Amino acid sequence: EEERRVFVAMREAMEQQGVHLPEGEREMAIANIKMESELAYDVIAMSRSQQRGLWLSSDALTKAFDATDFDVTKHLGTLQRRHSGGEEQVYVAEDSSVARAIVNYAKDPKLRERVFNLSSQSNQEVESLLVELLSTRQQLAQSRGYQNWNHYSQREGILRQPSQVEGFLSDVLEGLRPGIACELETLSRMKRAVEGGGKGDGLMP
Repeated sequence: EEERRVFVAMREAMEQQGVHLPEGEREMAIANIKMESELAYDVIAMSRSQQRGLWLSSDALTKAFDATDFDVTKHLGTLQRRHSGGEEQVYVAEDSSVARAIVNYAKDPKLRERVFNLSSQSNQEVESLLVELLSTRQQLAQSRGYQNWNHYSQREGILRQPSQVEGFLSDVLEGLRPGIACELETLSRMKRAVEGGGKGDGLMP
């Protein structure tokens, strides 16, 4: 049984390199493998290098969490600092725990909106790379005998077809929906208690 698994793994690895394909298609598959690896690296590197964030006053940030359940002082020491305009400032990156806490807990709606908008800004260079990466992966998947990259990436998963994944996630959503609605209503009541406002006020930053 162990030998069989090793043989199957070796065969799959060789097929992924295109050994079963005609010479021209094999060369194309090898080129796509190299391109896929390079594009995936470029997407990660560019995303990190172009990470967005805000410089915020340390004092103002601390006050924004007064009387909330989030203790921002525990996180200030992990943030990049600078002095500007006679005050200490900290850099809050868009994907940091502090940024998420600001959106969820900070009392200042304008601050919540500023931080929320960081994650909603598009990055055209990264998006262009992602489109190229997807195209390359689709070609790779098809050269390996799969309909598309979704089918290929699920080949060893418990849910082997994208349709099964979609069905599973839909079932999970329906199961969670009542609890989510209850939690959103609780958050709305907390927001109204802190800021005032009518029952129709939403939770948008």
